[in-house]
Amino acid sequence: MPEAAQIGNRSAAADACFTFPDTLLTYHELTRSFCADQYALQCTQFDQHLALVSTLIDAGKLRHDAACISFDDGHRSNFELASAGLARHQLKAIFFITAGWVGEKSSTMGWKQLAALAKMRHSIQSHGWSHKFLSHCSVSELDRELKASKHALEDRLGVAVQSISAPGGRWNRHVIQACQSAGYEHLYTSDPLPEPIPKYGILLHGRMMVRRSSRPQDISKFLIGDGWFWFRLRMRHQLKQSGKRILGEARYHALWHAMTRRQSHDTEAVTESMV
Repeated sequence: MPEAAQIGNRSAAADACFTFPDTLLTYHELTRSFCADQYALQCTQFDQHLALVSTLIDAGKLRHDAACISFDDGHRSNFELASAGLARHQLKAIFFITAGWVGEKSSTMGWKQLAALAKMRHSIQSHGWSHKFLSHCSVSELDRELKASKHALEDRLGVAVQSISAPGGRWNRHVIQACQSAGYEHLYTSDPLPEPIPKYGILLHGRMMVRRSSRPQDISKFLIGDGWFWFRLRMRHQLKQSGKRILGEARYHALWHAMTRRQSHDTEAVTESMV
């Protein structure tokens, strides 16, 4: 089948039925030029990843009806730069939005941009209200993070918000139970989970946080379920968990920021959640 016909068929199928995937590649922001932030990828690198995903789909190694691309936070580059690449490759994505930042931060998308993404048949889901670590919230804070974000996105965009990605990947049993009570069906974390795990009435999913240093072969191995690559992901995750226990959340997060050179737009929210 000619390539154009393959893409056309894939696009029609994706438009007809959006399915939440088992695992996700997760991006944060894109740039046109080099940025020291490990989580800020250049558009050319992102386009290479999209081309790889398209190749895997056309080879029958990935489902065409399930997006495997996601974005956290809601950075304005998601609309200004990423949406064009997704359209060019006829791919859909899930945008996990920190709802309390919409229209409040110059670095994030506004409601018109989110509405445009929804019209393009991308999925708009929750990333909490203020980016606080959910596992560090009080009962009332957790209730607000989960419900305020869900209701705002649904009311302003007219979409069904069924999923939430945990800021910082932090979650525990209380977070899962609160997500279920708030009406969520899926909770996405940064844990290396090759298949969703049912817990307390919802599905717990794993994701791969894509960095500037992530190689195309890493993307491919993650998506096709390469055993050795996933083993190394699990070992790395266990080391990180040990580091958190030894250093404590505050010191670990400060070290993480220094090592990744991550922009500190969420530092205030994270610090508040640790008090």
